[in-house]
Amino acid sequence: MKSQNSFIAKSGYKGIIWLMALIGLSLLMGFYNLLILFLIILAIWVVLFRNPERNALHLSENAFLAPIDGVICEILSKGEICQIKISNNFFDVGVLRSPCKTSSFTISQINGIPLYFSNKKEFFNSSINFNFDQYTMILRPSLFHIPPLTPSLTELERGERMGFMKGEIILEIRNIETKLNVGDKVKGGESVLGYLQ
Repeated sequence: MKSQNSFIAKSGYKGIIWLMALIGLSLLMGFYNLLILFLIILAIWVVLFRNPERNALHLSENAFLAPIDGVICEILSKGEICQIKISNNFFDVGVLRSPCKTSSFTISQINGIPLYFSNKKEFFNSSINFNFDQYTMILRPSLFHIPPLTPSLTELERGERMGFMKGEIILEIRNIETKLNVGDKVKGGESVLGYLQ
């Protein structure tokens, strides 16, 4: 697995550069009220885009990890497929990680409008589908619309960073023995959702 490059996810770099420029300009112009405001926004931005190191090396090969931090909102069984929905809240870590090792996947995307506070977000939000060998991961970003995966990646280690997202993830996994309940909090790249059979 690739080592952590920085404390901040790459998706947050542009915002930090803009905020630092605004802080410098406010300081030069003597706008101290704006300076305080931009410092507060910068602190919130750093928290939103934090990129903690996560290790799950001690787990067995068939352990299936949570791809993102959040709360389990739904678990459904449909024959041999288990559907797990994870809600990533505003201040949860938004770094997206590979739940297991994989060497082949396809991506499809539906464009839409990212909505965070609306109860209509399931109908209007964009969605990105990752189809892997044994599972499908459906991303529904609701705050930032950031492409979650660099096209150059062809193989993913378990726990490897795939991108950044705030919203919901729906996992459809074949032949898994789940080890969690609705309402459980999970950490991406660390918490075990279940074991592949």
